[in-house]
Amino acid sequence: MQNEVDVERTEITSTFIRWFVYCAYFGLPPSIGSIATTEIATGDDVAMTTAEGGQAERAAFSGKPTTTDEEDVSLAIMRHELELERVRLHDTHQRVGNQSLRFEKLAREEVLQKGRLNRISRQVRDQNARLKELRRDSLLEQERLDRLKKLVEQEQGP
Repeated sequence: MQNEVDVERTEITSTFIRWFVYCAYFGLPPSIGSIATTEIATGDDVAMTTAEGGQAERAAFSGKPTTTDEEDVSLAIMRHELELERVRLHDTHQRVGNQSLRFEKLAREEVLQKGRLNRISRQVRDQNARLKELRRDSLLEQERLDRLKKLVEQEQGP
């Protein structure tokens, strides 16, 4: 008698732990009706059955007959969660791929912009050098003009 109680406690504890771990990892299952989720939450631990006892032993410990419907519901929930994870993984892969493409595009644009910036910087340097030359030439021409004015004034003056 004591042995049966100990086995039943272990089975309940194991089921509780498995359900807790399942909920912690996957979250609460989608609502498929309170009766179905209650049966799953209080269902027996499959790992606690022996190869010899199987279904009959599980039924004896749980106090209610087990059905394949419970297993089907549990399996359907797991498949649904697995499919959701696959979809999330696929979406994540797509986002990563899109971000990689965007990063590569931005890197190419950066190289092009740096090239343009270098060309513009060279043009600015060249234009500044040309402006400096023109100012120097302007000063030389102004000095030449001033000398010519003095020569003209000297020729006209006396």
